[in-house]
Amino acid sequence: MYERAGVNELSYRECLRLLGTVSLGRLVHSAHALPAVRLVPFAVRESAVIMRVVDSDVAKAVRDAVVAFQADDVLADLGGGWSVTVVGHATAVKDAAELAKLAGLRPWPWGIKKDGEYVRIAAEVVSGTRVTSEGG
Repeated sequence: MYERAGVNELSYRECLRLLGTVSLGRLVHSAHALPAVRLVPFAVRESAVIMRVVDSDVAKAVRDAVVAFQADDVLADLGGGWSVTVVGHATAVKDAAELAKLAGLRPWPWGIKKDGEYVRIAAEVVSGTRVTSEGG
């Protein structure tokens, strides 16, 4: 069924490349023993997802935890697109030199400038699919 619909698994490298083409994704973590999903700005750097988390409760909840991250780019008419999921350990970025490098990655949406904490998710388990219409 998937092959006919044009669903193809993506390689690790292709997943990271595609993640680098978008700037918003979903952080999946536990909050008060329940699943939680948060839309966050992010960038990809050296096989890791780097995000700017402005909610201190979220930053504390994900620090040193195993979390999931998902981003996608789906065509508006649902004719195709891709989706990538990353699972890995989240850690706070504290090194001053590293923070200086991260500040220049790309403009962060929603006016996020100095507030927030950088969190790195190591890309330990990465999976993705590309969907195309049957005709293309």
